[in-house]
Amino acid sequence: MNNEKGNTEVEIDIVHLLKVLWKNIAIILVVAVAGALIAFVYAKFIISPSYQATAMMYVNNKSESGSTSYSTTEISAAKSLVSTYSVIMKTRSTLEQVIDYTGVDYTYRQLAKMISAASVESTEIFKITVTAGSPEDAELIARGLTAVLPEKIADVVDGARVKLVDEPFASGEKSSPSVSKYVIIGALLGFVVMAAIVIVFDILDDKIHDEKYITENYKYPVLAVIPNIYVKNAGGSHYEEEKQ
Repeated sequence: MNNEKGNTEVEIDIVHLLKVLWKNIAIILVVAVAGALIAFVYAKFIISPSYQATAMMYVNNKSESGSTSYSTTEISAAKSLVSTYSVIMKTRSTLEQVIDYTGVDYTYRQLAKMISAASVESTEIFKITVTAGSPEDAELIARGLTAVLPEKIADVVDGARVKLVDEPFASGEKSSPSVSKYVIIGALLGFVVMAAIVIVFDILDDKIHDEKYITENYKYPVLAVIPNIYVKNAGGSHYEEEKQ
C-alpha cells in the first residue's frame, strides 16, 4: 500500500503470521530439537566443568579488652568490614601466600578470578567461595585462604579478628555448566530463529498464490483464473485441471 508521500507501507496481519507459523511448525520444531541437541553436546562434552568449595569465617573489630559483650556499633562495623576483607583477600601479597601455602600451579591473577566472598544474610559472617577445574583444587585453595587470611587481616586492620566458622568443603558436584539450562536455551534459540526466518520469508514473499490474496489485499475483482494442466501418468493419456 502506498501513502501520500509515495512510501511503501507494509501491513502485517498477526493472524496470517500465526497461520504461517502453524503451517511450518514441523520444521520449526525440528530446528528447536536440533538446537537443544547442539547445546547438550556443547555443555556436556566441550565446556570444561567447574567445581566449588566453600568456607565460612566470622569477623569482628573488637579491641583487646576483658569484656565479652559486643555493642551494636561493633557488630555494624564488622558487617561493613566484610567488603574490606574481601579486597584484602584478593591482593597480590595474600594470594601469593596462598600459592606458597598450597603449592597450586596458578598465578595470583588466576587465583583472584577464582575466589569470591560475600556477607551471609547481612551478618558479620562471610562466605568464601572458590571455583576451580577440580573439587580437589577448589578445596585446597579454600583451605589455604582460611589459613592465611586471619593473620593477613589482623596485620592490615587494627583490632580485626577472623575466626573459622565452617571448614572448607567441596561437594564434588559440578557447579557449572548446567546442562539442562543450556538445553532449554538451545531449544528456545532454535525455535525463535527458525520462526523468525519463516516470518521474514513470508513478509518478503510478493508472489500472488491465489485469488483470495488479490481480493483481500487489493480489493480487485478476479476476472479469470488460468488453470494448471499437468500430466498425471507417464504416457500422457490423462489430464486434470487444478486452479491456482
